[in-house]
Amino acid sequence: MTILNKEIYKKLISLVDKNVVVYPGFARAEPRFPFIVYNDDSSEANATKLGIFSDTVSVSIVICSESFDRTDEITDKVRAGFMNFGHKQIKSCMRKRGSAECYKQGEPLVFQRTLIYEINFSNN
Repeated sequence: MTILNKEIYKKLISLVDKNVVVYPGFARAEPRFPFIVYNDDSSEANATKLGIFSDTVSVSIVICSESFDRTDEITDKVRAGFMNFGHKQIKSCMRKRGSAECYKQGEPLVFQRTLIYEINFSNN
C-alpha cells in the first residue's frame, strides 16, 4: 500500500495550488484551509489458487474549504486529474460516488466534498 499512497499523494499535489494542504489519513486538529485528506478505507484481495495478484482498494478523498466555490474548484481539479490516474501497478481507477456537506467548525463554516474511488492495484 505504500506505493499506492505515495502515488495518490503525488497526484493530488500535482493537481492543486500550492496553498492547498494535502494530508494522508487525517487532518491536524486546527487545519489551514483549504485542505485535502485522503485515506485507503478498505481493500479486497483478488486471488486465484496461485495467490493474490491484485487488490481493489476503496480510497476516500475529502476536500474542505471555507468557501463553497473554492471547494467546488478543487473538487473539479481532483475529479479531472483522477480520470487518467495511472502507474505501472495501478490497473484502473473509477469514481464510485461522492457527497457534499457543510458544517461549522469553531468559527468558520466548512464546505466539504468527499469523493470515493475504487482503485485496482497490482501486487507485481
